[in-house]
Amino acid sequence: MKRAILALMLSATLGLSCAHLSPDRISEETGKNRLATADSYYHYSLGVLALLDGRLDGAIEEYRTALAIDAESLYLMKELADLYIKAGDIPSAVRTLQSALLRKPDDVPARLLLGSLYMKMEEYDNAVEELKRVIDLDPLTLEAYLQLAVLYQNTNRSELAIDTLKKLLTMDNQNLMAHYYLGRIYLATGLTSEAENWLVKTLNIKPSFESALFDLANLYETTKKTEKAVEVYHRYIELNPLNIRSRFKLGNLLLRLQKYEEAAREFESILAVDSGNKEARLSLGLTFFFEGKDLNKAMEILGELVKEDPSFDRARYFLGSAYVKTERFDEALAELRKIPNESPLSLQAKIHIALILKDQGRRSESIAVAREGLEQHPQGADFYNLVATLEEEDKRFDAAEEVLKRGIAVLPKDTGLRYKLGILYSKSARFDESIEAMKSVIALDPEHADALNFIGYTYAERGINIEEAEKLITQALKLKPKNGYIIDSLGWLYFQKGQYGQAVELLEEAAALLPNDPIIAEHLGDAYEKSGTLDKALDMYRKSRELAADKRKLDEKIEKLTERLQKQ
Repeated sequence: MKRAILALMLSATLGLSCAHLSPDRISEETGKNRLATADSYYHYSLGVLALLDGRLDGAIEEYRTALAIDAESLYLMKELADLYIKAGDIPSAVRTLQSALLRKPDDVPARLLLGSLYMKMEEYDNAVEELKRVIDLDPLTLEAYLQLAVLYQNTNRSELAIDTLKKLLTMDNQNLMAHYYLGRIYLATGLTSEAENWLVKTLNIKPSFESALFDLANLYETTKKTEKAVEVYHRYIELNPLNIRSRFKLGNLLLRLQKYEEAAREFESILAVDSGNKEARLSLGLTFFFEGKDLNKAMEILGELVKEDPSFDRARYFLGSAYVKTERFDEALAELRKIPNESPLSLQAKIHIALILKDQGRRSESIAVAREGLEQHPQGADFYNLVATLEEEDKRFDAAEEVLKRGIAVLPKDTGLRYKLGILYSKSARFDESIEAMKSVIALDPEHADALNFIGYTYAERGINIEEAEKLITQALKLKPKNGYIIDSLGWLYFQKGQYGQAVELLEEAAALLPNDPIIAEHLGDAYEKSGTLDKALDMYRKSRELAADKRKLDEKIEKLTERLQKQ
């Protein structure tokens, strides 16, 4: 009797404050009350008190006692399952829901919850089965479609996921999450145009949907639609002004777009919230560095970061670079030499050091640093290029060839090293080897415009394989339509074929693009001469002579053409 009285008192005390204790819910169950006896309700009530007191284990124990007394109560089973979930005991929650569904197989909420729990336990086949049964029982349970689509996507069944969401949209064509999940799925499968379409539709339904805004901004960023990414990040930040991650992304995009003042404002906004944020301070310093207007401010910020944290290699690298820009080379060398070999920036730092030493005329030191870097970073193509360039400039062609071949052996798919070797062979008048080197570049990269142009121009210059040369140069020009060197190659090819009018037209275009190139100027002079425009030819020869290192050939052409003009 005391327990019955206590149960009634608890019911009166808690009934208005706890929805799951309302009299309506307690009397809902058909055929039998949810809590058939005063004893079961007594323990249930003690469980509620324990839950209100924050004693989850005590609540579970009391609910289990109540269920032991009233073993047929579906209400208690579902309530107990909910407590198990809160306690993180998913297997017990599953077993409890399974028992409930044996008694009432058509209980849609219980079955939906069971499907969710199977997903958490990674029992995906069971989860699919439960969610499909929910849809069979009640096709309008839209949450089941969403969960099933997520399940399909997580198990690499994207097509089924998409089909499931589109079925949901036939019943609710404005369903926000269906639109959003479709965008996410298409994004995950690399179908960026479809992903963009669905994310935009999502935001049309709810313009303030933060997750969709962030995903769309990321999509625009990765697909190089930088201006659009900036616009969407601005919209996101309006909703989340304190979101540091988004401000970083926006600031870096603005930096890439060379919108330095706007970028600086984003980084300063981060520092207003988190004044000690090293990454924001670094980015602000880089803004001043790349803008170039206030390198002293850049060096001040970067110097403070290095002083506070001597291991902050990125700050030190750009501090050294800023010293280079201000021609404080000794200070630059001092900073760059402090970057340890194990740092990811060691390779670039050593290249910087080698180039500074080279510009200072300290060539032997420069080569030594470059070769040291090569030993430390044998996978660094830049070092092979740098060492080869230094050796070539010192007329040590064998040494340059050796290091390039060594690099190709280590990095056989690096087209840059093969291309440079082809150029080196050309400078050494090793025609066949230069062509073979360039062909190996094209074998790896059929759209390597410079290698295509090299072979085509070389053939044209020698007057051989003219048809093949034209195909190669034309292909290169399609890849780089505004490249003055390739346009010059095609013009020179037409010159070799005796089509002087077409040659002049192309060579004039090349000369306009590259007005300070002596070879292009000479080519145009030759084309003018052959087409009978002798005054223009003489002007171009004179211009070429001013630009050329070796003036003897131009002197001869100028002298002969001057004599011709005088005889006219």
